[in-house]
Amino acid sequence: MNAKLILFIILMVLLLFFIGLNLDNKTDVSLGFYTISQVPVFFPILFSFIVGILFSLPFTLMKKGRNKEKGQNKNAKRQLPLQNQEADIPRDKNI
Repeated sequence: MNAKLILFIILMVLLLFFIGLNLDNKTDVSLGFYTISQVPVFFPILFSFIVGILFSLPFTLMKKGRNKEKGQNKNAKRQLPLQNQEADIPRDKNI
């Protein structure tokens, strides 16, 4: 099996254990103008995690795009033919 799949399954099992063990733990969530009472603890934690992923995702994708463009520019420079290679080599006149 693929290692990523196994890791994903293990993380999902751990998440389900966390949710199951915290169903009885309740808290109040204040949104400033409105308060939601008796919310299980895992909901605010899971919501915060998902919001963090959504906010960081555009920056990650932009960084990958920049690295991809830089890689294409490097390859383009390497493919340029060298002109007059012998003219650039210093020669000793005594030889």
